[in-house]
Parts: sequence; C-alpha cells; structure tokens
Amino acid sequence: MIVKHILLCLTTLFSFFISAQVQDSVAVIKLEMNTSLSEISADFSGGYLYFYRNKRFYHRLSKYYDFHRISKVDANSGKTQKSAESLSDKIKGTSHYHEGPAFIDKENGKIFLTLNAFNKSAYRDAKKEEGLEVNRLRLVEADFADGEIFNIKEFPYNDPAFSIGHATYSNITKRLYFASTRRGGKGGSDIFYSQKLKDGSWLEPVNLGRRINTSGEELFPYVKDTILFFSSNKMSDNKDGDQDIYYISEYDVLTSDPEPMPRDINSDNDDFGFCFIDSSGKYIGYFTSNRNNVMPENDDIYRFKMDRIITTKKYTLLVNFINQYGESIDSASIILKDGKGNIVYEKTTKDDGVASFYGLKRGEKYKLFFSKNGIDTSFDLDKNLTLDLVEETFQVNMPTEYAKLPDDEIGVFSFERSTDTLNNSEMKIVRNEKDRTVDVRLKNIHFALNSAEIFPYSARKLDFIVEYFRAIDAKFVYLEAHTDSRSSNAYNLKLSERRALSTRDYLVKQGIPSDKIRYKGMGETKLLNKCGNGVQCSDAMHLENRRIEFKLGY
Repeated sequence: MIVKHILLCLTTLFSFFISAQVQDSVAVIKLEMNTSLSEISADFSGGYLYFYRNKRFYHRLSKYYDFHRISKVDANSGKTQKSAESLSDKIKGTSHYHEGPAFIDKENGKIFLTLNAFNKSAYRDAKKEEGLEVNRLRLVEADFADGEIFNIKEFPYNDPAFSIGHATYSNITKRLYFASTRRGGKGGSDIFYSQKLKDGSWLEPVNLGRRINTSGEELFPYVKDTILFFSSNKMSDNKDGDQDIYYISEYDVLTSDPEPMPRDINSDNDDFGFCFIDSSGKYIGYFTSNRNNVMPENDDIYRFKMDRIITTKKYTLLVNFINQYGESIDSASIILKDGKGNIVYEKTTKDDGVASFYGLKRGEKYKLFFSKNGIDTSFDLDKNLTLDLVEETFQVNMPTEYAKLPDDEIGVFSFERSTDTLNNSEMKIVRNEKDRTVDVRLKNIHFALNSAEIFPYSARKLDFIVEYFRAIDAKFVYLEAHTDSRSSNAYNLKLSERRALSTRDYLVKQGIPSDKIRYKGMGETKLLNKCGNGVQCSDAMHLENRRIEFKLGY
C-alpha cells in the first residue's frame, strides 16, 4: 500500500564523517498481528511497538489512519484486535483524520507526531475557496510518558501550503529530520533537518541535498546511533519505482552516497517504515512491506534482526597548489593513491588551484602526485585521525614562463612592501593611506556545519591577522562575518553573528586585546556575486560569499 501511502503523505494528507556498512546476515519474520487492513510501523519504545492502521469506520483501504501501540509480547501473537491500544483518543481536538507516523524521543520525554494540516471545517473551506484537493500533513511535538500525550505544540515551520511529517530526532547531532514537500526541494518529497538550539527552539530547515534527495519521493527518516535510515523510490539502483530503504551516516550526507539495505529487507516491492528497539548497539527492529500480498495496497509489519552496522570514519580533503610566487596552479593533473599504491582519485585542479577529494578514510596513508608542463612531483599526506575536513596547500616550483609576480603584490608575509593592493585566491588586502586603514578579506574560512567552531586549518589563516596586527602596530580591528545565501536570511544573520563572535574570541586568545576588537555578523546582506536567494550557483561561487573581512587601523 506504499503507493497509496505516499499519496497520503504527499498529496492526499500530505548535518568527523562516518560511513556505515550493514552486515549481510539478516533475519526477517512477518508479524502475526497483521490484518487485512494496512499496518505501518512507526517506532518502538518501552516494550511497545507503535504503529498506525486504517481507520475502521472507513472502507478497508482508507487513506486515513489511527495511531496505536501493542506490546512486544502481543505483536507476534495475532491478538491485535484485542490487545492493540489506540492512542488517537489521546490527541482529540488536535487530529481530525489521520495520525502517524510518530517518533518517540525517549531521552527527552517527547513525541513527534504527524497529523493533518486542516480540521474538518477548515479543509472544507479550503476546498471551496482555494480548490484544495488534499488535506496535507503537519508536525506536532508533545510531551510523552506511559502512553500519554500532552502539551501538544505545533512545529514552527508547519505551513498548510505543503506537507511536513515523518520526523525523527537525533540526540547526538540535535537534528530533527523530516520529510516535506516544502519549497527548495529536489522534487516530490525531500528529507530536511532542523537544528535544535539549547533553548529548545528550532532553526530554519535545511535540505539534505542531492546525495539524499531525488526527483522522486524520500520518506520515513529514522536515526539510530548517528546512522540515518530513509526510504526512496528514485535512487540510482532502484529501477522499478518501488520504495526501498537506504542508510547513511548523519555526518556523511553532503559527501557520500547512501547505501541500500541488504536483500531480505529490501524486496521487489515497497519497503519502508524502518525503526529499531530501544537498545543501543543492537540491530533489531521493524519495517513495513507489501511483499507477498494479493493487494499491493495492503501493508504489513515485519520484524528483522541483523548482526551489526560497522562504522568507518571518513573525511574530506581540499588541496591547493601554488607556484613559488604564491599564484594558483590551474589545469594540473592530480592523482591520489592510498597506502597500497591504488589510485583512489584522478582530478584536475580548478582555476583557483584547488582539487577536492571526498570520503577518505581516517588513519589511512595517502599520497598526492602532481603533473603539469613536464613538472612531476609528489607529496605524502599525514595520517588524519580526528578532522572531518582537511585543507592543505602545496608549493610547486614552476618554470618562469608559467609563473610571474602579480603587478599588485605587496609582500603579504614580510609586511615590508607597501604598494596598494594584494588580491589572490585566498585573500585580498587593500591599504588606504588616506585614513590609515588596511582592509583584509579572507576567503575559505571554514566552520563546522551549522556551527561557529573554527576548523584548525582556518585558524591558521586567522593567525595571519594576528601577525599583521602586530607588524603594523594596529590600533584596532573591525571584523565582519559573511555567509552565502543558502538557508533563510534570518538564519544566516544569526549564524554570521555567532561566527563573528567566535572569530573575535579566537583573536583575543592569540593576544589581541578585546577592547581593540569590534565585530558584526552581516549574514547574506553583502554578497560578492549574483548568488542570491533562488539563484542557481556552483559551490565555488557560494564559497566566495562565505568569508570574513577585517579592517585594521594603524
């Protein structure tokens, strides 16, 4: 029944990297509790399996569902008619047609529940006034204890113009993942996440991007031990358009492709609604499938057990090649080999001299091979054991016909020359003799995702400001933090303010007096190019806007 359920969710009712590898040993058993109605698994908590099932007072294949729970003991006994407890009565006045799925945050005593967007009268009015043909979904958060649901409140990003639901919460990354048809998606339903702040508020939702979301339907996210599981009908290995279950590390969503669950869990039919029992480190749980049923709309719940999920830590490497004059070397051939001499990547440096390598294993030994215009050299990389992202710059002495001093070079690292301007791929410096100030724009200052934590290799760039401050005996530093246009204006403003403060604190720790530093977060208000809201731009163009600018007075 997943096809119908997708319509239920989407039309009728609607952030170190870890790569996970599922072991092949999987046992799957169909529960005896299944009936001729559709039962769909939601979550497991406190000895109970939570699921939702067609409302009985509608016809058999109703698109509306009631929310239930059943004890683990009874789930496989066929006593569902008598022993399953309906929880829909717990949310009367809030829900009107449909309840489910739900996720129970046991650590914080919360439940995230998917409900209809409109009540009966509002839906009737919307159909009449707006021609609305669907009653979309919305998400609510509530306190939850012993099967009781109370203090229900709306998720702040609900909007009757689109569906939002299927939530799951990660207590490690503080992310609430959910499926939605909201704007900014890749097509159909996409998976987004919202970051939870210390005060309990939620940041603007972020789309998980092209490696997770397709032009099809991504639904039913679920997190266990920082591994994100979800279903999709348009992944590259899915040829028949049925829903299959995939998994990926929470920390790897921007750099690696998700993996499909093994056979027995994924079938030639629809498979979705993945969840686990409570215990950390144990891979026993439930999922939903319409396999082996006469009616494809009839979904049933299955129990599974697998050995384990192996996690391998991974990271991203960004390397920049410059010549003896500090200029970027473009169009160079770069080969990355592992410790056994196997070729891992073959790349060509871009105009800015950068080559990027994703999904590298922490603790692995790698070697880079450079080649351009008859110059061949190699560089050994230190083993990376802790960082999510490593950035390195390598100098290659090129023949003079391929490299020359820029006309406006000012001797950045000696501070001895005083021509007006320096402008290269990493920084731009403009000296204003009239008002005795120096403007410094540092690009590619990297922070942790949705964080103001400064990465170590970016800190090395900030050390330049400290050195320059001392070299010119500066009287003050004024700094501005800027973001690109991705995410909302309000979110980017807050993020830039946190990053400006973090940068200010770093400079103080390096010895610049706090009373000589002023700082401000600018968000996306001063973009350097056309890449505003809704404009399609490359990552490199967005990166140009993500910067920190300094003004030093002397």
